[in-house]
Amino acid sequence: MAGRGPHAHRELDGCYAARAGPQKPPSARHLIAIWVQEWAVRLRRLGSSFEEIARELSKAGQGQGTRVGGGLSSRPLVELPQGVTFPSDYRISARAVLKAFRRAHATRVDLAVQELRTVAHERLENLYLATQGAVARGDPGAVRAAVIVLREHARIFGYAVPDPAVLEADRKDRDRETEERRQWAAIATLTLQERELLFDLLERAEAQLTAQTKAKTDAVTSAT
Repeated sequence: MAGRGPHAHRELDGCYAARAGPQKPPSARHLIAIWVQEWAVRLRRLGSSFEEIARELSKAGQGQGTRVGGGLSSRPLVELPQGVTFPSDYRISARAVLKAFRRAHATRVDLAVQELRTVAHERLENLYLATQGAVARGDPGAVRAAVIVLREHARIFGYAVPDPAVLEADRKDRDRETEERRQWAAIATLTLQERELLFDLLERAEAQLTAQTKAKTDAVTSAT
């Protein structure tokens, strides 16, 4: 491969190049790919489907994205990367959004557990304090909310007496999360081309499994 000599290094888009001269700036295509990954994760967390995300990103890239708010506070739902010019006919498919979403998760760096616990503590503390005024007035709903917040705090920070069934469920969740992190860490060591191939194979396997499940369901329905 060109540029794979002793002085080779990776450019920002993942390709190798000789070290002679300054590093090339990232291409518009590379910056758009990063933008897609970022917004695929954001919109997915808000509950949007991959089809909905693809439509919104396509409209945003064409300068016709959805705007939120009203009047002077109106702003685009999806912000475009600064200094990047999109093709006039820019479009992205739901499948491409799915791939970008998976790449984002394969390369992301999770927050440390302690940081997450600190954030959870602060949020629960604020929720509990917000109930105290109504609790002092004897509001039953506020009392129930305060109890739920305290119970959740005890569960997260481990000072409540746990139920054995809950412990077993938590253990299984931790084992599953550990295995998922191990798999994502392994994927992160692959090149971009190898990841593309892996994700394509996974999609084919999922499609075949879906087709087999549908065939079995149809067969049972026909038999009855």
